[in-house]
Amino acid sequence: MIPTCGLTAESLANSEHGAALIATTVDTLREQVFNAVAAAGAKGMTDRELQGLLKLKGNTQRPRRWELWKAGRIRLAHDSDANVVYRRVGTRNKQLVWVVGQEAVCQTCGRAYTKTSLTGYDGTQEQ
Repeated sequence: MIPTCGLTAESLANSEHGAALIATTVDTLREQVFNAVAAAGAKGMTDRELQGLLKLKGNTQRPRRWELWKAGRIRLAHDSDANVVYRRVGTRNKQLVWVVGQEAVCQTCGRAYTKTSLTGYDGTQEQ
C-alpha cells in the first residue's frame, strides 16, 4: 500500500537528519537571507534570486524565508495599487517578491528598517 499522507518513517528520518546537519548554522542562514532582502531595498528579492545570491538550495533558503515572514521581519512587496508584486526570474514562472517588514530590525547590525513610502525603505526609525 502506498502512503497517502506523504510522511513515512524514512522521509521523517531524512528530514530530521537534514535539520540536524544545519542546526548550528540555521540562525546565520536566516540572517543572511534577511540581510540580502534588506540590502535589495524596495526592489526586494525573489526566492530564486536569494538562492542564487547566497548559493543556497531552495530547501535550505525557503524555510529561512518562511521563518522571517512568520516573525514579521519580511513581507510580500506591494505596488502602489496594493497588488502583490511578482517578478519573472530568467525564463521561470513569476515569483513573489519579498521586502523588509514594517518594523524589521537587522539582528546583525541593529539598524531598524521601517516603511517610509510605498516604494522604499531606509535605515532610520520612523518618526
